[in-house]
Amino acid sequence: MAISSQNPYGGGIFCRDAQPAVDAAHDLIQGLANVGIPAAIGIAWGCFRRAFNVVAWNTASSALNYAARLAFSDSASGTVLVSSKVAEDVGMHIKFGSTEVLKVKGRSYRYSRIEMPQYTQSAITKLTEHDLPTVAAYIVLWDIAKYTTNHVDKQAKLTSELAENVTRTLKTYGLDSPAYSPAGDGGYAVLPDRIQAFEFAKFLLKYSRNITIRVGIHDGSLAQASRG
Repeated sequence: MAISSQNPYGGGIFCRDAQPAVDAAHDLIQGLANVGIPAAIGIAWGCFRRAFNVVAWNTASSALNYAARLAFSDSASGTVLVSSKVAEDVGMHIKFGSTEVLKVKGRSYRYSRIEMPQYTQSAITKLTEHDLPTVAAYIVLWDIAKYTTNHVDKQAKLTSELAENVTRTLKTYGLDSPAYSPAGDGGYAVLPDRIQAFEFAKFLLKYSRNITIRVGIHDGSLAQASRG
């Protein structure tokens, strides 16, 4: 069984066993190459907690954080990196490279690369360009400071509490859920003008006074595309 989550620039798939996770990575990295999208994939193992979100649900998981660190590393481009636990569980039919160590923010993440051509983007189809309609908008984006340093139970509590605060802020401005999108341990909201963007940020900080969050505001052209 697989459960998925998403953010604007990627997503995650939660599988009960290592082999379905590796199979999903194979399908993703080749499928994305076929439509012209460079990808990097990380796989890790561990428990996760479901948490309340503004729309649907979110998750708190040290394994998700681990996999994200691998996927976002420079060495992951066009390949699949897995944690030591995943490499042990998959078995001998998958060929792995030597164990390496990635260091991020003072933490070490051990991983191995899958050394098989079907798990590598050796050739990427030219991306088909689409003329998407754009609108001028303000983006208010936030996340939880030092989120990954907390235990998974504390992460779930923080995520749920922040989601409740975001929901209150959206309701304060009469905004519906399409104005919001998740993004890791935080999210962002699309606002039509500068004043509303700054007011939204002010109220979110007010409602979240028991959580240390970071908020950024920027404006520009916004294009909307279907995620399938």
